[in-house]
Amino acid sequence: MAKNDIFHVCAFANSKVIVMTVSSELLSKYQQLMEKFKSIVIFQSAVGILHWDMETKMPPKGIVLRSQQMALLSQIGHKMMTDPEIGKLIDEIMKHPEYESLNQIQKRNVYLIKKEYDEQTALPEKLVVETARQRTITTDVWKKAKAAKNFSMFKPELEKLFELRKEAAEILMDVKKTPTPYDALIDIFEPKMTSEMITKIFNKLRDGLTSLIEKC
Repeated sequence: MAKNDIFHVCAFANSKVIVMTVSSELLSKYQQLMEKFKSIVIFQSAVGILHWDMETKMPPKGIVLRSQQMALLSQIGHKMMTDPEIGKLIDEIMKHPEYESLNQIQKRNVYLIKKEYDEQTALPEKLVVETARQRTITTDVWKKAKAAKNFSMFKPELEKLFELRKEAAEILMDVKKTPTPYDALIDIFEPKMTSEMITKIFNKLRDGLTSLIEKC
């Protein structure tokens, strides 16, 4: 291999310098993957501005249009994340004979992108779109119900959203290999955390708080 076809990556371990070589072919595929994911992250940050606007300055009567906007944007975002080219790049990178030459950060990036790709490709586009629309509506109704101190206003929309999230959780349970749908959803926000671990934590808190209340 020509000298200019090799990239050197230095890492420090136990105070020693370890020099690894990464082929230009592998690095090129990695950079292509990162560029695609960068576009997704930028897109998601733009969607986040609409979320912020909805929570702060959006006119009350703008909720119908905003729910349609969020539904359409979720559809676009889902198409971006499930692009077959992303799956192809991930596969080529992980099966590359020099995959181990990537550093820890690069491997972690590939792992996390693959995790997101696998989860998103398992979810039907229709479910993703409807969930985004319903989440927007539910949030708006929650604000009104909270101000009116009337849970019955909120309950119907919450139930609709709950059913959509339950459907997604049951799909993700198979993808993530979790014991319950709830564990699949926990993993989204707290990777490696399980419902069993949470139960143990809350049981300890319950015991401590109960004894504390009894002393008051």
